[in-house]
Amino acid sequence: MDFYIDIHAHSTLMNGFMYGNVYEDITRYERQAIFPKLLCQNAEDFSLANTNFNRDAVKAGTGRRYDDLFITSA
Repeated sequence: MDFYIDIHAHSTLMNGFMYGNVYEDITRYERQAIFPKLLCQNAEDFSLANTNFNRDAVKAGTGRRYDDLFITSA
């Protein structure tokens, strides 16, 4: 799996956005980051500016964080 899609929307924001993980492997990070860039260029209701890549410990139980731990330890 190359990346996990975690698309969100909030009532206080006008557009959809994504959350992504931060990787020490720059190639892996760049592969993941290209999808939101392409989506922003092709979908007027998607915001790259609101997209966030992080390692927030609070999100450890979410699909994208679990997936990141599973893939990197495999």
